[in-house]
Amino acid sequence: MSTSIKHLLAERETFPDGDVRSHEDLQSRHKVARFIAENYRDFEPLRLHLAGNRHSFDPRTEKQRQMLSFMRDRNLVQKTGDSVYEAVDLDARGFFSGRWLEEYAYFAALAAGFDEVETGRKVRWRVGADEGFNEIDLIARKEDRLLFVSCKAIKSDIDKAKPVRDRLITYLHEADNIVDHFGGPDDRVALFCTADLYDEYQTDKSRFPPLTGKARVLDVDIFSLEDLAWNDIVPCFRRTMA
Repeated sequence: MSTSIKHLLAERETFPDGDVRSHEDLQSRHKVARFIAENYRDFEPLRLHLAGNRHSFDPRTEKQRQMLSFMRDRNLVQKTGDSVYEAVDLDARGFFSGRWLEEYAYFAALAAGFDEVETGRKVRWRVGADEGFNEIDLIARKEDRLLFVSCKAIKSDIDKAKPVRDRLITYLHEADNIVDHFGGPDDRVALFCTADLYDEYQTDKSRFPPLTGKARVLDVDIFSLEDLAWNDIVPCFRRTMA
């Protein structure tokens, strides 16, 4: 039997449940996801509006005006009144809420040379008599090894946001649990988030040592705001399987 994500998961009593988004569907939003990733600080104020209910919002920067125009041209955003913008439907709202990061990661993994990539994969599993369901944000295969990626689009400034820091610790353990549950001995796992984790003015000192230190102990790779640019994130994915 040829190697595939489906085959490798089946060896762990884990099976697909439903379909994943097609490459063609993901391709239709790839430029938008990449634009968001490479301009996340400008997008961040927009995210709260486009991912939630309709709000009045005046673009504060030229980049934000460009973003809204770009998204309107691609039928993801509509203007419904003076300074009022909203996502066109629930699917677009989900994209702005965080799915854009999963879709961006999908193309970064492909560009990094992975043989097969799936995003939004729902699985059902068995352990003895017990059964359960999970959704994995991204699974990428390189030959017979898997990389599991948990994607979290969150507030970038964590210095004064204890709830965000607490959630990051939870997300780290969730990522570690994924590879423990579904991974093999040579598989890898990464947490891909939009938090600003390193202070470039202090030789890239960690802003949150409890997280970055625990990640090293658990052997979980972390991709953060510092890695969002395309020319940075693709090498990050490539290094996970080096």
